[in-house]
Amino acid sequence: MNINENLPNQSGQHKNTSSKSDVYMTAALLGMNIFNETKNHLKNPLKKEKITMNQWVVLKILFLKRANTASRIADIMNTDGASITRNLDELEYRGLIERDRQIDDRRIILLVITNKGLQVAEKLFAPYAKLLNNLENRLTRDERVMWRKVERCIATHISKA
Repeated sequence: MNINENLPNQSGQHKNTSSKSDVYMTAALLGMNIFNETKNHLKNPLKKEKITMNQWVVLKILFLKRANTASRIADIMNTDGASITRNLDELEYRGLIERDRQIDDRRIILLVITNKGLQVAEKLFAPYAKLLNNLENRLTRDERVMWRKVERCIATHISKA
């Protein structure tokens, strides 16, 4: 934290002069707190559906139509292809997704969420969305502003990946 933070300026008013790294750290901590609370909140529903957190993230990405290939999902999740392949194998085995090899170019394999996968995703997404709304409502006004900036930044980076 900047040592001049919250010191009065010449007019006697307090001025917040925190550095960019303080803002980034606050945003990172806020993101980590939301992730951890999400993980804790979804623990039982995921266990009931016999899905790991990583499999849920893959399913959620497909459900929200953020990606339809393994490499794109790996980019979004910032992980390696082998991890994604293991998650996809399990989701496919359970009938939640299908791999659709393209006739024109057999190297391209599109991922499609099945009806069963949609049902599971919808079942898990409802409490997830409710949790995010509850979390956002508990934030201060300044934290909500910061969180929306972080969300926009993440969305921008995801769309560029």
